[in-house]
Amino acid sequence: MSKGGCTRVTVTVPRELLEELDKLSSKFFKSRSHAVSEAIRRLASDFSGAPAGEVTGVVTYLYASRHASESLRKLGHRYIDVVASTLHIHVSGEECLEVAVVKGPAERVREFAGELGKVAGVKRLSITLAQVKEAPR
Repeated sequence: MSKGGCTRVTVTVPRELLEELDKLSSKFFKSRSHAVSEAIRRLASDFSGAPAGEVTGVVTYLYASRHASESLRKLGHRYIDVVASTLHIHVSGEECLEVAVVKGPAERVREFAGELGKVAGVKRLSITLAQVKEAPR
């Protein structure tokens, strides 16, 4: 159903996530819909084509270690051309957090982040990129 340029959608989320959304919505937004719209805008901004060209930044991901370790290791090696370094910490007995420092073509870096998000066991993923300008000579 469309109303005033908006479309009604239905999504399924874990109860705890909905409770957190409702807390944030009541504190910072006019409604749950406004909060969800802002979250989608931020997600689109993080994973869209801006910035373009050569970029540097970080890709951070939280995952269940027993489910994802080997797949993530292989993925890091497939994208060795853009992964400059990684930091790994044990969050708990079951979870790990990794931060990959990335540098290279924006399209290739986003491809890497997209593949990370598809790995079973990855629970959270964020990407922060900045366009690289040539150093002054």
